[in-house]
Amino acid sequence: MDDEEPPSPPNPVFSCLDFLDLSPTSPSSEEDLCSTDEPVNKCFFQFEVGASSCPHPDKRDKGGEDAYFASADSRVVGIADGVGGWGDLGVDPSIYSNSLMRHAKDIVDKKGVTDPLDVLTHAYENTQDISGSSTACVVALEFDELATLNVGDSGFMVIRDGEIVHRTKEQQYSFNYPYQLGSGSQHTPSDGDLATIKTQEGDLVIIGSDGLFDNLFDSEIVDIVNEELLNGPQEIADQLTMRAYEASAQKTEATPFAVNARKNGFNYEGGKMDDITVLVCEVKRERMRL
Repeated sequence: MDDEEPPSPPNPVFSCLDFLDLSPTSPSSEEDLCSTDEPVNKCFFQFEVGASSCPHPDKRDKGGEDAYFASADSRVVGIADGVGGWGDLGVDPSIYSNSLMRHAKDIVDKKGVTDPLDVLTHAYENTQDISGSSTACVVALEFDELATLNVGDSGFMVIRDGEIVHRTKEQQYSFNYPYQLGSGSQHTPSDGDLATIKTQEGDLVIIGSDGLFDNLFDSEIVDIVNEELLNGPQEIADQLTMRAYEASAQKTEATPFAVNARKNGFNYEGGKMDDITVLVCEVKRERMRL
């Protein structure tokens, strides 16, 4: 029935839990960290990362088809959304998205590469032997700038003082047919949307697969962030994931996906059931003596 209460969301499932380390890097000694009123030679920022993922109910047993990573120093993060259509061909879409994020994390942690285009190009080139495809988004924090790359309909927004100051645009061939990397795709990471954004302490970077942005309007995301602001990035990520899941189960309420479907000539109402993955990254100051 249309007025039936939506099912409760399952516990968050982390597609790449085996290689994630979301804890902020701690200074090695008191000499490394300066209070904000002490003179410093250079000021660094890092992310405090909260992550939450809820798979499509039909994909719950394998943890869904989204994947993500956070670098060991909490300065580079990424998300990938495996294209589900590969399942019809007998290919598990999660294998490609997980492999893409694993290689991205490896080059950041092992080689110190942080440029998003270099990171994603390395990952793309090292997954050529895997059948499948995926959208992808990588965000890196370098001093007081965000360097970003988005391919497809995953994406991110930057919220400062309760307002959106930057928002990615979807890259799509046509409605619900996003740019993607992988088998049979004509696109490479260099075709993605590159941006550099000045940031400051306290900014919140909300990175999500399309399961977030298809089910919650930007204004709803901002409202949830403001409601949970004092509870930190992890609680914000959990709440965004839960609320997006609840919206995805609705049959008649307006959602961004339904609005866009009607604009493109489709008679569609309600939410879009999908994998939902959210990273919430708060910009934190780390002042270092050199």
